[in-house]
Amino acid sequence: MSKVTAPLSSRHKEPSQAVDEARFRTLFEETTAMAIQGYLPDGTVVYWNRASELLYGYSADEALGGNLIDLIIPEAMRQEVEAAVRSMFETGQAIPPGRLDLRHKSGRRVPVYSSHTIVDLPGQLPVMFCMDADMSALDLCESKIWAAKLEADRANLAKSKFLAAASHDLRQPVQTLLLLLASLHHQFDDRPKASKALEMMRVAVDGLNGLLTGILDISRLDAGVVAPTMDSIDLGILIGRLADEYAVAAADKGLRLRAMPRPLRARTDATLLERALRNLIENALRYTPSGGILIGLRRHGERVSIDVVDTGIGIPEDTQSAIFEEFYQVNNPGRDRGQGLGLGLAIVTRLVGLLGAEVRVTSRLGHGSRFSLLLPLDHRDHATQSAPTVADTGSGGRVLLIEDDTPLRDSIAILLEDWGYASLTAASGEEALDLASQEGWQFDAVIADHRLGAGLTGTATATEIGRRAGRPFPTLVLTGDTAKERIAEVHASGFVMLHKPVGAEDLRSRLAQLIRGTPGPA
Repeated sequence: MSKVTAPLSSRHKEPSQAVDEARFRTLFEETTAMAIQGYLPDGTVVYWNRASELLYGYSADEALGGNLIDLIIPEAMRQEVEAAVRSMFETGQAIPPGRLDLRHKSGRRVPVYSSHTIVDLPGQLPVMFCMDADMSALDLCESKIWAAKLEADRANLAKSKFLAAASHDLRQPVQTLLLLLASLHHQFDDRPKASKALEMMRVAVDGLNGLLTGILDISRLDAGVVAPTMDSIDLGILIGRLADEYAVAAADKGLRLRAMPRPLRARTDATLLERALRNLIENALRYTPSGGILIGLRRHGERVSIDVVDTGIGIPEDTQSAIFEEFYQVNNPGRDRGQGLGLGLAIVTRLVGLLGAEVRVTSRLGHGSRFSLLLPLDHRDHATQSAPTVADTGSGGRVLLIEDDTPLRDSIAILLEDWGYASLTAASGEEALDLASQEGWQFDAVIADHRLGAGLTGTATATEIGRRAGRPFPTLVLTGDTAKERIAEVHASGFVMLHKPVGAEDLRSRLAQLIRGTPGPA
């Protein structure tokens, strides 16, 4: 890439120098790895090696005496190349090396990486030498990689579509089982065998529910439909509340769980952060057979770290990155369901990404682990944060229930009756509109499945009921869909959305909150 000046002419070469020159000339002329051409200032070809013949399709006899522009420069590049060559000869400054798309004798594109230098011998015209490396193989490799990526993206999209289509149907029977088990629980207190069988069924259904919920959470996060709502959060209050909540579960395992709150705040989404912390705490409980768990806060400059530290089994150093992958579990080759499903940390990773935060892990095998969530510090000392309100389970009132799945509709109706509500049931949006009109719009809340088969969705039905009645009704929308557009439709309605399967107590609590006018987090 520089200007080379040689003081010796061919008439004054030492014998050894002549031998060396012959060797290098043979090397340059016969190599097939690097195409080398020589051009005079007007573009006339004065050198064309074997590799250039193979790369551009012109024999040396065809190329020598021809012109650079006419031979290998595409029409669209000609003015630019002429100007660059002229400037190089005038200034001695080499054309910067780089990627070029030149032209083969057949007219096809030839991708090359090209570098240039000028050789200026006394008594001779200066010659610009171009050294071109063929990029075709690399281009082909990149093309194959790109095609493989597109195929992987298509497969991932197909997976998402399958989950969106199948999750609703998978959740319906699970939802029905959960609610029926809740209804039957107290009816067999005096029959130990039946009660034990019910408990075994509950454990099995809870396992299936956990799997479906984990997959749904990941699908929702990957679909980009979860948007964080940033606010100033008192982290000391948050970790103190979580420590109190999980202390009982820790004590049941013989563990001590405590928090060390400090008056530190972060700007984040309270709901998403709490979900991430719950996953970390539950993970620590699962993998800590003895000792304890500490939840603490540390300040790092303009960031604050929430640490969940345990005295558990620890994580091998070579697997500390793998633990954030779906279904990966430490020390569970037999896939013991009691150790969870391996989705918790994968969900944490996605939640942390949404929050613009960072998750770190340090661990020593056999001694325990520390998981840290790093968040931006909030300096507002007087910012207020409303503490989550614990919903009561007050009963009374009339509820319009819209659900096309008969077993599930009947199960919810039974529970509503147990909770002291009167229910009006409909199997479709159209039936619900007729029923609501017949009842003179006299009900206190709506529970609607979003997807009702043919016709109106539950969301559209509840919206239309409010329009016809002249006032909106408190509405819970149940959905098993993961499709982005369907979830977005529910969010846009302003209704409270619950993802199937939803537990009986959660449904009861949310309904009570809704009727009181405090809908709680969606």
